[in-house]
Amino acid sequence: MKKQLFIVGALLLSTVFVKAQTDSTSTSTSSYQNTMSASSYSNSGSYSKKALFGIGLNLAVPVTSGWKIGYGADLQLDIPTSQKLFITVSGGYENYSYKAIMAGPVTIPEGSTNFIPVMGGIKYFFSDKFYGHGQAGYTFSTTSGGGGAFTFAPSIGYNFSRNFDASLKYVNIGETNSSLSYGGKQIGSAQLRLAYNF
Repeated sequence: MKKQLFIVGALLLSTVFVKAQTDSTSTSTSSYQNTMSASSYSNSGSYSKKALFGIGLNLAVPVTSGWKIGYGADLQLDIPTSQKLFITVSGGYENYSYKAIMAGPVTIPEGSTNFIPVMGGIKYFFSDKFYGHGQAGYTFSTTSGGGGAFTFAPSIGYNFSRNFDASLKYVNIGETNSSLSYGGKQIGSAQLRLAYNF
């Protein structure tokens, strides 16, 4: 658990540092800002060097057997590399409920377990509003001895404004000791993410 919290803490510190650096670059290049939009996500299609930091809420509907429902939150940094292409870094916390199962003569009652996904990705805007986002990384179980597994998450999204966006994604968490303990080899879920971007 200490290792997982350290990794999440390091991720958050690095995202804050990168955002501070990009904010500093953005304010020091006034001539650049006079010709470009002040927003990374702009209706006019222009972009600036300023990174966006977002907070997202997720609702998950598992599509693999043994699991009931999931929810969580994440922090995500979007770093622009061009007008349409962004590199993303994110970390979050997810809770999944599982169904009661029989493990030999023992019945494991229904309950829930938690995970910490840490992922990097690429976001590409097909238009001013619609984008595709591919992420991959590693998810840690918060259960003692729960282990971790490779995770990937393709998604499509829509920007209502610079500050608000929504996306639909498929998240697949591979086999962890924790998921195996609760009768599932992996967790696949369809998720709705609602986010506020700074």
